[in-house]
Amino acid sequence: MLLRLYVILAVLLLISCGQMVKQFANSDSQLLLDSPDKPLVIIFSHNVNGETHPCGCRHFPLGGIPQVAGVLELERKKSAVIYLDTGDTFFLASKIPTSLKKSSLFVADYLASLLGRLELRYYTPGDQDFAAGISFLQKVSQEHNFTFLLSNLASGVKIKHRKWDRIVRKGHRIYLLGLVDPKVMLPAHRSYFSDPAEAFEQRLKEMEEDGYDQSNPFHRLILLSHSGVDQDVILAKRFPMIDWIIGAHSQSFYRYPNKVGKVKLVQVLSRNHYLGKITIDHQASKDRDRYEIIEVRDEFSRNLSPNPYLQDLDRHKGELKKIQMEEQGGWERSSGQIFRHADAASCLECHEPQYNQWQRGPHSLAYLSLIKVNEEKNLSCIKCHALGAGRAEGFDRAEDMILTKGAPMGKAYWQSLKRLVPKTSVRSISPAKRRKIARQWQQLDQRFKVGSNLANVQCLNCHTLDPDHPFNIKQVEEVRSKGKIREERFNQLQKRCIKCHDSDQSPRWYHHDKDGRATSVDRGQLLKHFHQLSCPSYIAQ
Repeated sequence: MLLRLYVILAVLLLISCGQMVKQFANSDSQLLLDSPDKPLVIIFSHNVNGETHPCGCRHFPLGGIPQVAGVLELERKKSAVIYLDTGDTFFLASKIPTSLKKSSLFVADYLASLLGRLELRYYTPGDQDFAAGISFLQKVSQEHNFTFLLSNLASGVKIKHRKWDRIVRKGHRIYLLGLVDPKVMLPAHRSYFSDPAEAFEQRLKEMEEDGYDQSNPFHRLILLSHSGVDQDVILAKRFPMIDWIIGAHSQSFYRYPNKVGKVKLVQVLSRNHYLGKITIDHQASKDRDRYEIIEVRDEFSRNLSPNPYLQDLDRHKGELKKIQMEEQGGWERSSGQIFRHADAASCLECHEPQYNQWQRGPHSLAYLSLIKVNEEKNLSCIKCHALGAGRAEGFDRAEDMILTKGAPMGKAYWQSLKRLVPKTSVRSISPAKRRKIARQWQQLDQRFKVGSNLANVQCLNCHTLDPDHPFNIKQVEEVRSKGKIREERFNQLQKRCIKCHDSDQSPRWYHHDKDGRATSVDRGQLLKHFHQLSCPSYIAQ
């Protein structure tokens, strides 16, 4: 009798194990969150573009890992948090120049470690994340604790991932998928992904076998998509059972969800300037889900005290600067051997009133802003804080920005220059204080016999120079003539200004749509800033 009982128990165990295997065969894990009495919050980012901290250019900086850490700290006190990212995360573009590969990989590896520390849960890569080849993502997927969610990864592509996952909490089920549209990838990488719609249909069958019921108001289907908003709309129309599509790639910005039927599409722009937040109340059905955006302001970093990411970033920037100097040290030097841009000092003899006015403005000290935040060797920043970066008549290496007798400046010069950096932003100090610092820099250049200084935003960042100047003097064409705006001159200025004053760095210069997304340049704002910084009227002397 006892033997028969053991046999029955064994059979029951085998049956239950078989059912369990069937239940979990199509999903790698079942995620049960703690804090069951707290609401569930999904925090998401995308298009971070390798940025770990604000560049320091804006009056009111947004973004940065220490600031994101502060947001998450605050949210975790109130809610159970799922943090996820939908790609274009680790690199600035889909291709990395060979000359910048070492520094780009250093930043990408560091950012991956930071996201792991921030407890990123799910990640769907984008086209820019393949910039260093598939080996980089293979390494990240193995070394870090966040899950690559890839529902349409082609067979044979060796990235550790899950095709879908579920969150089970207090009777609610949330199913998550991740799709990448091959069309957004570079041609060499498109074969890594299968057709998104076909893959979705297959994953949907697997989830339904697992128990997903689209008619159940407590079951949700959330798609992490790196496809661009146009393709997301197509997916929403084809698969109306999706509840949320968290998108990327097109860098759209939705202050409120873009609804396609009952499907809600959301994106929050780039570089962690904003985070998206979806709140799910476990006591309510999915039609009560709420969406909002979080502006990642600098003060959020103070939610952690001390904030370990601040000191860590300082160390990282120091190491990165060494790599950048080593990287640039291997480049063939051409600066000083060919014609260089005329610097601001060369304009002083004939244009003293204009030179003095320039010294009073923030452009004259723009490079000091980079020294202040330890980014003075970062060429992606220097291009907007100097004259001629990356041009034949300018410089390729940071050390060739300022030359004496055709050679880079020595250590003593740079140490002396660092002493001129103001404690606060160059924009926040008075014009008189700016001119005082600019004149001290001028004296420093004279003492060290500087022959060419292309640091800072200078005359030729805005003006063009006639090849025969000063022997063929032409009257400078003003923006206004007899009270009317000269359209051609205005358009020239606009093109030059917005190369650096884009909607990320100067959002107040732009019109915005109902979702808060920058659209076109605000003509009035551009003219306002132009007249604040423009030189006195040209006088031929």
